[in-house]
Amino acid sequence: MNSKCCGGCYDWIACKLDLLQPVFLLLLRLYIGYQAAVAGWAHLTHVDKTAEFFASLHIPAPRLNVYIAGSTELFGGILLALGVASRLIAIPFSFNFLIAILSVDLADPKYRQLLENVFSNQDIILKDDAFPFLFVGILILIFGPGKLSVDHLLLRPLLHRKESAPLPAAP
Repeated sequence: MNSKCCGGCYDWIACKLDLLQPVFLLLLRLYIGYQAAVAGWAHLTHVDKTAEFFASLHIPAPRLNVYIAGSTELFGGILLALGVASRLIAIPFSFNFLIAILSVDLADPKYRQLLENVFSNQDIILKDDAFPFLFVGILILIFGPGKLSVDHLLLRPLLHRKESAPLPAAP
């Protein structure tokens, strides 16, 4: 088989698949953003029950942490779904779910030992309910929200106009 043809075929396939990137990132943002917003709303509307759960995990200042986690999930989820300030919000969003994974897993003694061997048994992390949120948060932090986002559609043209403005002449 001609290697030029394979390179051409591969490039054609890769080019077509590249067209799916914005749609894929949009679907991830919409799904995870919505789920995070729902969870955040639940935390903020059931503060006492959530604070009690946080206290059972030995999380310090459980009531305060309910408000912090709930707000991060609610507002971060909405912003992430819309693609507004995505990379910026992905930082506290990811941190929130990393803490969720560690605090729940570390509160259970049997999981502490499993967590110490996470590289030989990834199920402890991969099966955690918070993992998809953490993963998407890190994904958006690194790759951005994609072309189908407020960041890209509205803010990017404004930022590029300012960058391309001519510099004033030196005196």
